[in-house]
Amino acid sequence: KETLILSGRVVVEEGVHVEMLDLPLPPVEASAAKLEAQISEEKFILLPQGIEFQGKLLLSWGGSQGQSHPVSILIPQKVSPERQIEGQASVYMVNSIAGEKALLGIKIEWRMTEEEALPVEISPPGADGCFSLCQLEQQVQKVLTKELTLKLPEPARLLEQVQTGELCSSLVGGRKGLLLVGLLELDLFYISEDGQEKCYQTKFPFEEWIAAASPEKEYRLKVNALRLNHSPLPTMAPGQELLLHLELDYSLTTLRRCEAGLPPPTTAPTRRILVEKIITREPLEYYVEIPLSRPPGFVADRQLRWEEGVVEGRAERGAVLLKVEPLLTWEYKNEYNQIKMVELRPVLRWVQPSPLAQPGQLVRAQFAGTQMKLRTNAGGELILQLLLTGELILSQEELRVVPLQREVARTEPLETEELVLFNWEEKLPFLAQSISAVHFFLQDFRLSQMEEACFLEGKVGGVLTYLDREERRRLHRITKEVWSKIPAALSRNRIIVPVLNKWQCRPLPSWPWEQGGVWCELAVRLLVFPLETEDKEVK
Repeated sequence: KETLILSGRVVVEEGVHVEMLDLPLPPVEASAAKLEAQISEEKFILLPQGIEFQGKLLLSWGGSQGQSHPVSILIPQKVSPERQIEGQASVYMVNSIAGEKALLGIKIEWRMTEEEALPVEISPPGADGCFSLCQLEQQVQKVLTKELTLKLPEPARLLEQVQTGELCSSLVGGRKGLLLVGLLELDLFYISEDGQEKCYQTKFPFEEWIAAASPEKEYRLKVNALRLNHSPLPTMAPGQELLLHLELDYSLTTLRRCEAGLPPPTTAPTRRILVEKIITREPLEYYVEIPLSRPPGFVADRQLRWEEGVVEGRAERGAVLLKVEPLLTWEYKNEYNQIKMVELRPVLRWVQPSPLAQPGQLVRAQFAGTQMKLRTNAGGELILQLLLTGELILSQEELRVVPLQREVARTEPLETEELVLFNWEEKLPFLAQSISAVHFFLQDFRLSQMEEACFLEGKVGGVLTYLDREERRRLHRITKEVWSKIPAALSRNRIIVPVLNKWQCRPLPSWPWEQGGVWCELAVRLLVFPLETEDKEVK
């Protein structure tokens, strides 16, 4: 047996909810012999009030007759935003009431999971099958800073507040690395020139290359916190741009896929997690001809390169729907013997037969080789002949109790990092025209453990040198008590060392009724190491 540090989704809570629904039926249903119902397009959402289930209920009778109804059911439950929710719904009862209504019983099985690094014992694949596991290689906490430039739809006297709404984010891998693609909703509250309070809602797209990437690895991104700062603006001229400072705290996890067996647990400790059991692996082959526009001055083809992009798959009964969006780089020579390059982004869709495929299965397509050739047809058009070969892997998620290693091996400990941000407004006796120098240091940092949370507390000291309005040099000493909530799991059996990572200060605009001030921002990196202990028998 071996032990691997896996990133597993641990089941922390689960339950079953039953809901009765009555739906109206058209008059023609009165003579129908049998009612049938099924649920599709299932979706689970975590809300402050509990778990919301959304889906589409298809009610059918008499063969091809039927109607669909949207379904939304709220399950009251204490939830945590750090958790993930999933489940499945089914119809266990369908009755007709006097030919006018349909009474349905909906059964919803749900479970909440959390990502956790676990030392899991593995074995060679055996009678229980082969599992696709995610080996944890690295997990780091990072901060993304962006400047957003916006304009209000009309001139304004005062910008009161900027609120952030929903943030949609995703990771896209490419030859340059990992691209973070986001769409942020913003609500800007302001006072117009005629004295009315208004709200301007907008969406701001952004992109940022955040790390190098390897095609052999998988990456997961989780947004932990979002902050949006802006300097106070007493007045805004017509058409004046508003500069916002966006800070995004996120964790980036690097995983490597491996295949192994899971031995049955014989002794404690164990953990109940979701794992992917491989159902089938099949050879994959796809041929397509893509017409290309002849570039100006084209004389001869030189080179074609393939770079894999987005690969998506959906399993249906007996087949898999595949979509691939690669990046093709085409180099050619023109009439001046110059080498030119064109980038192509075709969208390839096809149906791949797979006898064991069923809805709900997970799909992974791995391309081992590509063959590309450019030819000219009888009409003089350029045709790209493309042949893809690889492997199609179908797997099914299942709950399984896995054995954990009793004591983590004494090899090099897994080191993780957490970045904590502190910011505040430091009052000054004089207006700061510019900042000459600033130095910070950390004092008396400690951890305070509560029942369900852990707090990092301490003091930040510093010395600030700045120039006032008359350009006289001023010295200001900083002493600030700070605290931040960190995940309780981070402090459990861990040694945490806070290290000052970076800082900055910027002068705040002057107000008639206030003295000067500066906006201080600090990033403290927490070096987190496992606390190794030995279990010894006491006689």
